[in-house]
Amino acid sequence: MDGRYIYVGEYVSFQGTDREKKTLDIKALISAVLALLSLAGGICTLAGDMAAKLYIVIPLILEVIFGFFLIWYTIEYLKGGNPMKEHVYKKIAGKLPVFGLFMAIFSGVGLILSLVFLLTEGLSGVSAYNAAYTAAKLITTIVGIFFFMCMKRGKWEPGKG
Repeated sequence: MDGRYIYVGEYVSFQGTDREKKTLDIKALISAVLALLSLAGGICTLAGDMAAKLYIVIPLILEVIFGFFLIWYTIEYLKGGNPMKEHVYKKIAGKLPVFGLFMAIFSGVGLILSLVFLLTEGLSGVSAYNAAYTAAKLITTIVGIFFFMCMKRGKWEPGKG
């Protein structure tokens, strides 16, 4: 006995080559980093009249919530390894693509509403911050869709540890 515990539960294994798994991991990591940067950019550039509009702020709050969970669960996924302990897999497997999808949905709603704001305010309402916020919404929407598609492609099955 050396004081360590031994995991006796079940494992799930990625069904594909090591290269496919590594590619999925890299895509997940890049997506999480881009989500973090674009969410931070969106929060930091929300300014002026745009920040006073509830129809702009509410989708942003929901987008940030789902983005936070996307980043958190991506870290859990990457720490899980291959094979992954079954309880870890069950905790994150179904949630990761959903977080990406909902982040994309709320970011897309925010993108559309920020475009509505820019169109209704005219050129006087357009500032560099408003343009940067709108660009951050576009990037976050694309990242969320990309993340959703990547994570849905990953196939896992029960296996040995």
